[in-house]
Amino acid sequence: MNQHAAEIQLRDTFIDEITFRRNPGFSRELSNVSFAFTLSDDSEYHEDSGQIVTKMVIEVKKGSENVELPFTFRIVMGGIFQVENADQQHLEIMKKVNCPAILFPFLREAIASITRKAGFPPLYIPVINFAGRSSGSGLKKKQ
Repeated sequence: MNQHAAEIQLRDTFIDEITFRRNPGFSRELSNVSFAFTLSDDSEYHEDSGQIVTKMVIEVKKGSENVELPFTFRIVMGGIFQVENADQQHLEIMKKVNCPAILFPFLREAIASITRKAGFPPLYIPVINFAGRSSGSGLKKKQ
């Protein structure tokens, strides 16, 4: 590998917050349920440690009165990334694209595991192309 190439390595993942609520009044077939979710992320570079800390927030909540969901949840997950040999342009790409793209599968797995452990079939959040999103804006996705 070129010794001047920017490098990134995931050091750790963590969960800051989990809120999960079952709906005891849910009576429909789960296969007919459509979940709307929001997903946002934010990354900060810490120059003193050479680390980027990325946090992602995903939320499924009751929308309108006519929408019956089996559960709602909010999860805040973070990742700590060690960065080497990155100039300002590479840091911005890592913060907006690379770090969220690396962290997102861990968030997807956490959601699938939590829903399965709550007695439901695992909820698999669709994959997202972080490279295709507009620069400088947090991701907001409605499914």
